Amino acid sequence: MPQPGLVVGLGGTGQWVLTWLKRDLLLSNKGHMPQNVRLLAIDTSAKIEAGPTRMVADEHGEETAAVGSVVLDDGEFV
Repeated sequence: MPQPGLVVGLGGTGQWVLTWLKRDLLLSNKGHMPQNVRLLAIDTSAKIEAGPTRMVADEHGEETAAVGSVVLDDGEFV
């Protein structure tokens, strides 16, 4: 079994990178995240200020990075 890994994204750009990475991991693993990979976005602001894809508002009205239908979960963002 491969070694576990933690991928940390810092700031708004880090959120976008993790969202794209999550999308790629889901596509390559038949829609499931690998059990040995964890994603963690760290930002001082919950809102994305700029990005190449699109932003979506969650139930609290905060904007998050979205690539297609892929977004970071609550446990993947600090």
